[in-house]
Amino acid sequence: MSVKQRLLRIAVSHNRHPSLSEEQFHQWATKEHCARAARIHARHGIEAYGMLFSPETARTTVKNLNRTLGGSWAVDEHDVTVEFYLHNLDELTSVLEDPEFKALQQEEEPYVSGKDIVATLGWVESYVQNGRVVNLNPGGVPTYPNFGVLADFSSEQVNQK
Repeated sequence: MSVKQRLLRIAVSHNRHPSLSEEQFHQWATKEHCARAARIHARHGIEAYGMLFSPETARTTVKNLNRTLGGSWAVDEHDVTVEFYLHNLDELTSVLEDPEFKALQQEEEPYVSGKDIVATLGWVESYVQNGRVVNLNPGGVPTYPNFGVLADFSSEQVNQK
């Protein structure tokens, strides 16, 4: 059995600049920002890159669902969560050091609030893909490496610039 490579996910949640409507923010993100960013991310080996848009209508829907389920969720109020899937943190570091990416980030200021940004980092364990159970052996045991291997980020560094 081969050892699976850990797929990392870093997600960064942002709010739109208060001067923009949800539609204006979405228009900027999809028509002006994403295509340029995608080319940069692909150039540096990022496995996947996408944005999760969460307009007020979606947040209201999840709040209603939360109430139905007993109200124990903290509902995320961010407008967008940018997701990066990568093999190692060196890929992310190379993106962050790319002059074209730095310039693209500078252009975000009128569109992204810059306040209350939330970031998460972890690894992905998939158990259903394309409607099929995956990554379980015939006995139903996950085929991922053990927690100690997956949770070891000590050998990976991200520049603190």
